[in-house]
Amino acid sequence: MKECVVSDIATITFRNGYLFLGEWEYDEDIEDRYYYTEPYFNSFYAHSYVKETDFGGQIRSLKLDHNKKCQIGTTEMYFHKRGYFFSEPNVKDYRGTSGGFFRADDKEIHDRAETKQEEKNRVMLLNTIGAENDEQ
Repeated sequence: MKECVVSDIATITFRNGYLFLGEWEYDEDIEDRYYYTEPYFNSFYAHSYVKETDFGGQIRSLKLDHNKKCQIGTTEMYFHKRGYFFSEPNVKDYRGTSGGFFRADDKEIHDRAETKQEEKNRVMLLNTIGAENDEQ
């Protein structure tokens, strides 16, 4: 059994023999720290990694290759805004589950959706229940 102390880590994800570590981010607008994965299902973000068998040893930073991605073992990580890597190539096209609150009369539905799929789901839901119904 090994123990390791790391600072400023919000998430740890195990994938294909590696531990991927995602750092906390600070948002000056809300004066709070957060992590990126809330709206996404079965995906993760990371800044660094360590091989499971090397746990307790040196943690390595994920580095860009010429295609703006990084291959760790059999896991491809894609570079995204603010310097983190994500396990999906294009977050806006991610077809997984995402969630958020909105009202049927919300005019900013396109701006508030986290992904293109979420926007499609919201439009479909509003078309089904009717835009005049402001129940959520």
